[in-house]
Amino acid sequence: MTQPTLEANSSGSSIFKILLATDCHLGYEERSSKKTDRQDSFITFEEILQIAVAKRVDFILLGGDLFHDSTPSQNVVLRCINLLRKYCFGDRKIKFQFLSDPSEVLSNITQELNFENENLNIGLPIFTIHGNHDNPSFEYTSTLDILAASGVINYFGKVSDLTQITISPMILKKGDSYIAIYGLSYIGDQRLSRLLKNDMVKFLRPENIENCFNILVLHQNRAAHTRHGSIPEDKLPSFFDLIFWGHEHECRIVPELISLPDDEKYYITQPGSSVATSMAIGESKPKHVGVLKIQDGRFLIDAIKLQTVRPLVFDTIDLTEVINKEYCDDSTTGVLEYVDDYIANTMLPQVEQLITENPNQPKIPFLRLKVVYKEEIHMFDSMLITRKYADRVANAKDLILFRRDKRGLKLDSLDFDDNEAAADLAECFQHETDKDWSLAIQKEVENSLRRNNTELNILSLLGMNEALDRCIKANDNNSFFSIFNYQVKKTLDHFETRDIKLNRAEYEEELRIFREERAKNSTDEINQVKGMLDNKEERQRLNGSIAVPSDLIDVPDLDNADDPMPVPTRGRGRAKATRARAGTRGAARGGRGRAAPAASPVRSPLTISTQARNNQTSNNGNDRFFQPTQPSQLMTSTQRPGARKPTQFYNSDSD
Repeated sequence: MTQPTLEANSSGSSIFKILLATDCHLGYEERSSKKTDRQDSFITFEEILQIAVAKRVDFILLGGDLFHDSTPSQNVVLRCINLLRKYCFGDRKIKFQFLSDPSEVLSNITQELNFENENLNIGLPIFTIHGNHDNPSFEYTSTLDILAASGVINYFGKVSDLTQITISPMILKKGDSYIAIYGLSYIGDQRLSRLLKNDMVKFLRPENIENCFNILVLHQNRAAHTRHGSIPEDKLPSFFDLIFWGHEHECRIVPELISLPDDEKYYITQPGSSVATSMAIGESKPKHVGVLKIQDGRFLIDAIKLQTVRPLVFDTIDLTEVINKEYCDDSTTGVLEYVDDYIANTMLPQVEQLITENPNQPKIPFLRLKVVYKEEIHMFDSMLITRKYADRVANAKDLILFRRDKRGLKLDSLDFDDNEAAADLAECFQHETDKDWSLAIQKEVENSLRRNNTELNILSLLGMNEALDRCIKANDNNSFFSIFNYQVKKTLDHFETRDIKLNRAEYEEELRIFREERAKNSTDEINQVKGMLDNKEERQRLNGSIAVPSDLIDVPDLDNADDPMPVPTRGRGRAKATRARAGTRGAARGGRGRAAPAASPVRSPLTISTQARNNQTSNNGNDRFFQPTQPSQLMTSTQRPGARKPTQFYNSDSD
C-alpha cells in the first residue's frame, strides 16, 4: 500500500511524525565583524521550526549541538528562547502519550516534561541531547539545563557516570504505535569506544510492548578521522531499528542499511548540520531536515531541503596538473591570474544554482578554493584575491587555502579524506625515523619537551593538556587562562606555607622539588584540575583576582648574591545514578497544558539488553516504509496499572 492509503485508512491516529534535525550551532560567528554573518544559524533554525509547524509533527528531535559554544552569550540564549516560545507554545493538542518515568530519562534538574506542566502551554515539544559544543561537563549546569528549567525544551541523554553507562528509553505511544528513544549525549570517542568494547554500556528494554520501534540518538564521530577517534557504525546494539547520528555535518539523511554480524541489520540516518561551520566539502552538500514517520514498526523519512542556508561552493585546483596541461604559466603571476579567472568564471556561476526563492536566505556566498601546490613559486599573496572579492564573498579573507602536495610523503595508513585538520596533523608529525608518530596532541607536546630537554616550571603538562581538551571538545575558550591562574596561585600558596626566605638558587631548587612531588601525584593533580575547571565560581574568582607579585616577575640577577629573596605574604582566600522505575503515565493531553485522563498501557518495565534480536521479518514490499529487520524482544508483565515499582533486570548475555 502507498503512504496516502496508509494515512487515509488510519486517519493518522497511529502514525508518529517526528522532525529530525541536528547541529544547529546557534551563535556561530556571533563575534563576526559582519553583522549579516551572525544571523545565519538563527535564520535557518527558525526555518526548521516553521517546517515543524507546517508539517504538524508530533515533536522535534535534535541530535546535539543546539549551541555553538558551551557558554553562549546572553543574547544568543535570549534569541533561542524567543524563537522556541514563538513556535513551540500554543493550544495545539499533544497526540501521543509519554509512558516512561521522566525522572529516569530527563537530564534537567526539574525532571519534568514541559508539555505535562499545567502552567505551560506547549503545542510543539522538543527533545534534545547535548553535543560536544554544548557539553555541560557531567553533572554541572549547562545552557540546555537552563532551557529545560525554563520549560522550552526537554533535555535527555546526559551521562554522569563514565564507568558504567545505563540508558533508559523514552517510551512513547500514539494509537497502536510504540517507539522507544534512547539518548546518548556526547562522550569522548575513545572513551565510548572502550566502553562499548568492554560491554559497559547497557540499554534498558521495554518488557511488555509489542512491535516497539527502537531509536538511538547519539552525537559522535562517524568518520574515522583518527585511530580509535570514532564509533564504528556497525558496533552498536543490533536491537535498534534506526540510529539518528548527530555531530557529522555532511547530510546523509537517506537511511543507510548497515549489515551486522549474524545477518542482523539496522538503519542509520545522518541529517547533517543546518549551518556550515567550516569550509569543507561535506558542508557544501545540500542541507536537509527530515520528517520521520513511524507506524506498526515501519518507517520512512521525508527529506526536506532547507531554503535559507547560505550558498557554499568548495573546489580544488591541482597546480601540477593545471601547469602540465598548460592552462596557466609556470609563474606566480600566471597562477594568480588562473585562480582569479577560476573563481570568477567557474565558482561564482555555481552560486546562482544555490540561490532559492526564500527571501530570508543570505545571498552572499561562502567560497573555498583549495590550491594544491608543490613549488613555493606558485604561492601568491592571497590578499590580492581577498581585496577583489571582499564585497562578493562572505569569507573573502580565507577564500584561498594553500595546501602542499603530499603525494610521495609518508603518511599514516588512515585515509583522512578531506579533513584538513587531520591532514595537517599528519604532515606536522612526520619524522625521519621509522617510529610511529603520536595521534594525540598531548602526547606529542610531551615528546617535544622531552626531545628538547625542556621542562615546565610552574605550569604542569597535565593541566595544560586538560585545558586543551576542554578547549577543543567543549569550546571552553577560557580554559588555558583558568589553568594558568590556578597553577600560578597553587605555586605561590606553596611558598607562602613554607614561610621562609630564599635566594634565587634555593628558590629554584624548592620549585623543582615541588614540581616533582606534584608529578608523582598525577591522579590527584588531574582530579584537582578537572574540579577547578568544572567549578564556575572558583574560575571566576581566579580569573578576576590572581596577580603575580612584582618581585617574582622582575627577579634580580642573584647568581652571585647572598641577599635573601623575600617571599610575599598573601591571604587565601557528582551526579547520582538512579534505578529505573515503572509506573503509569497520563494519556495525551489537549491544549492549555492539561493532561488527559490516565489510560493504558501501564508504564513499561525495562530490561537490560546488549545483544541482538532474532527472528527477522521482511518488508514484504510495503510502500515506501522501511521494514525493521527484526521484531522487538518481548517479555510479559504482571504489573497492575498505576503501580510504580523498581524495574526488574536481566542480562541477555546469560540467556
